[in-house]
Amino acid sequence: MFMAVACIASQVWGQPINRTKNDFMKMNSSSLTKNRVIIGADINYPPYSFLDKQGRPQGHDIEIMNKLAAMLKIQVEYKLRPWSEALQNLKDGAVDALIGIIYLDERKQFYDFTIPVWFESYAIFASREAQFEDLDDLYRGRIIALKGDASISRFINPMGLMERTMFVNTLPDAIRSVEEGESDFVLAPYSLGMDVIDNSDYRNIRIVGSPILPSLYCIAVRKGNSELLDVLNKGIDALKSEGTIQQINEKWFIQRQKEISLSGVFKIIGAVLVPIVVILATLFLWSWSLRRQVCRKTSQLEVTNEKLTKALAEVKQLSGFLPICASCKNIRDDKGYWNQIESYISQHSEAKFSHGICPECAKKLYPKFYGNLPENVETGA
Repeated sequence: MFMAVACIASQVWGQPINRTKNDFMKMNSSSLTKNRVIIGADINYPPYSFLDKQGRPQGHDIEIMNKLAAMLKIQVEYKLRPWSEALQNLKDGAVDALIGIIYLDERKQFYDFTIPVWFESYAIFASREAQFEDLDDLYRGRIIALKGDASISRFINPMGLMERTMFVNTLPDAIRSVEEGESDFVLAPYSLGMDVIDNSDYRNIRIVGSPILPSLYCIAVRKGNSELLDVLNKGIDALKSEGTIQQINEKWFIQRQKEISLSGVFKIIGAVLVPIVVILATLFLWSWSLRRQVCRKTSQLEVTNEKLTKALAEVKQLSGFLPICASCKNIRDDKGYWNQIESYISQHSEAKFSHGICPECAKKLYPKFYGNLPENVETGA
C-alpha cells in the first residue's frame, strides 16, 4: 500500500528536479513579495497544524510553510479554523492557500494541488470495549468523524456507514469521544491519532485492523491561481532537493506507522528465500555427491565383475566325458586333436606333473636294473 501511494505520487507530480535555493530565488514572483499571503489550516490537527499554549500556529505543515515563505521572501498570515470552515474559506477566497489537505479527485473542481509534501495512511481507532474482528463490525458500532474529512468521501460514504456516523469539528475531539466510550470507532491519520493518544495519556483506545486510505498531503490554492501554485511547487521541489522537508518530517512524525518499504520487501523475501536456497543447494550437493559415489561404486563393481568374469573364463576345470584312447591313453580335445593325457590335463586344470616310473614299467623297460626290485619300491625322476 505504501509503495502504491509513492508510485501514484511519482506518476502524477514527478520527481524533484534538484534546484538549489539560489536558483529558486531567481524564479520568484515579484507580485507575491509585495503582498501578505493568507494561509489556512486546521486549528486542531496535530502534529500537522495546531495552536500552542501561547496561541501561536505550530506543526509540521506550519514549519514547511514558514520555510517556503522565507525562501520566497514573502510574509504569511495564518488563519487556523475548524477543518470544514478552513475548506470553505479557501473556496470562498478568504485565504490564498490551505495546508495539510489530502488530494482527492472530487476536490479538484474547487482547488488546485501542489506536489505532495507528505503521505500517510489512516488507521481505525477503537475503544477497548468495542468488538472488532473485521470491517463488518463497523456496521454494528458507533462511528465518529471529522467534518469535511477525506475519510467521509473515501470510506464512510462508499461503505454505507453514514447513518452510523456522528461528526465533530476536530479529530482530537473524535478520539476523545472514543476514549470516553461515547463512540466506538474513529478513522484518523495514524500519526495524528497516536500523537493525541500519547499527549492525552489515553488508555481506553487501540488500533484495530490494517492500515487504510493511503493519503497524499499537499497544499491547495483556489482553482485557477496558477501563479501561486507554480511558485509553491517550485519551492516544495527545492526544499525536497536540499533535504529540508525530510528533516521536518523526521522531526514531527515520531509516531510512524510500520509500513513495508521496497527494501523491507526485499529483506522479507531474502529472509524467506535464503534458507530455502541454502537447503536446496545442500540437497543438490548431497545428491550430486551421492550420484558421484554411486557412479564410482558402479564403476568399481563393473571392474570387479569384469575381473571375475575374466578369472572365471580362465579357470581350468575338467568335467563331463573325456574321450581317451584305450590303448595309448591319449585324450581327444573339443577340436578333434589327440593330446597326451598329461598335456590335456595341464591345459584344462591347475594340475602340474612330475615324471617318474612305476615298478612294473621299470621291470619291463629296464629288467637288468629293476628286475630284482621289491613290489613296493617306487621310482621317480
